[in-house]
Amino acid sequence: MQRAYHNWRLRRRLDKHLPELSSVRRIIVMCTANRVRSPFAELYLARRVRDGVEVVSRGVMDGGSQCPGEAIEAAALHGLDLYRHRARILSASELLQVDLVLTMEVRMAHELAVRYPVAQRLIAPLGYFDERGGFEDIEDPYTLPRSEYVLCYDSIARCCDGLLHRMRAR
Repeated sequence: MQRAYHNWRLRRRLDKHLPELSSVRRIIVMCTANRVRSPFAELYLARRVRDGVEVVSRGVMDGGSQCPGEAIEAAALHGLDLYRHRARILSASELLQVDLVLTMEVRMAHELAVRYPVAQRLIAPLGYFDERGGFEDIEDPYTLPRSEYVLCYDSIARCCDGLLHRMRAR
């Protein structure tokens, strides 16, 4: 019941506060360790937004430095190169210089909103923008077979496309 309530609150806030793409200058994409999901979303979004929009990815915990080989291979299917990516952790000061924060999980969006109330209106779970409907977390395929990374990246791509579609329509 509590999760349903948080999802309802997030939907309500997102529908009201999602910025127009023309007003966005910086987007941060977040996941746990910044090694699998958010680096892919960073590159995918960066390739699709207009010039002048900076897209970066961050994690909430130190999980290592490089993307696993399965992630690099799966990203290559989308024409993206994760080989040079190095994990980075979010700093509170970065939230003061951002127009949108995208998380891979609803729980993470809620925790960031509680921890950084000044940025609450800027935080959205990426799964909310899946054009197939629903409001699902984008699960971490870390340590799973490459096929799970491919499914994860297809989901992230679909959600990013949905996000950009909604932002352009505003």
